[in-house]
Amino acid sequence: MKKVLDKIFDNHGRSFAVKDEIFCLFEGALDNLGSLKQQYGLSKSATEVVLVIEAYKALRDRAPYPINQVIGHLIGNFAFVVFDKSTSTLFVATDQHGKVPLYWGITADGCVAFANDADLLKGACGKSLASFPQGCFYSTAVGELRCYENPKSKITAIPATEEEIWGAKFMACFTAHPRLWSDHSPVTLSTRCVDFGAAPFKFYNSWLKLDGIDEVVKGAIVNCELSGRPDVILMTKLRLAKVKIREWRIMRSEKESALSVALMDYCQYFESLAESSFLSDLDCLAWFKCKSDLKAIE
Repeated sequence: MKKVLDKIFDNHGRSFAVKDEIFCLFEGALDNLGSLKQQYGLSKSATEVVLVIEAYKALRDRAPYPINQVIGHLIGNFAFVVFDKSTSTLFVATDQHGKVPLYWGITADGCVAFANDADLLKGACGKSLASFPQGCFYSTAVGELRCYENPKSKITAIPATEEEIWGAKFMACFTAHPRLWSDHSPVTLSTRCVDFGAAPFKFYNSWLKLDGIDEVVKGAIVNCELSGRPDVILMTKLRLAKVKIREWRIMRSEKESALSVALMDYCQYFESLAESSFLSDLDCLAWFKCKSDLKAIE
């Protein structure tokens, strides 16, 4: 190597290095480190973290090579985080077997955080904390999570079967495995249950224009006699109003559904009548009113 690394730190299979404003934290070991050293022209004393920096730097400078080529030829158990200060690019990846633990999540201020210990992120990331998907990479240059076996395919969180998600929410992730004996990549689906608590109550501004909403709210809070702190009284009144509004909305939805079916039947009647004979002015007005009422409900 022509340039000396600014800093190298190695501790229990974890190493850190900086070169040319490229920071890399690497954990694990590469089985094909020797052949990769020859490929990139590195010295025999070069470590895995040095190799990752050189591989990233070489492919970055030879753009437009895709970023997934940095890890497509790495064999072993590993996880690493690369930060390129010159381009403000973050690049994170794990091996295809996930033997080296790596976790990530979203902090309260909207930042993406990574750590090899889940306990370090629990307080900052809360319920967004998850294991980093094996065989995948995340790059701010790409803007999303990708599998480096199939980098053009997006990874989408989807639920499992309906029976598994009844009453709970699941976070799911596809993992594409190497093509060893076939021209297809085996795909596994890993899930974990995520409980975000009760669904938030939604109140739409359009409800204020509906008949009966004022009476519902007044009936929920006017006649209730409460005592205690003002904030507790307000919270209790809002809770009572929410219950009554939800009941009112369910009843109104049922009535609107029945009315919608009746209006559709009337519209079909007038359409069939128009095909067989001429409509009178009253029939045209009634047909137009049915359409208007049906559109208002929708």
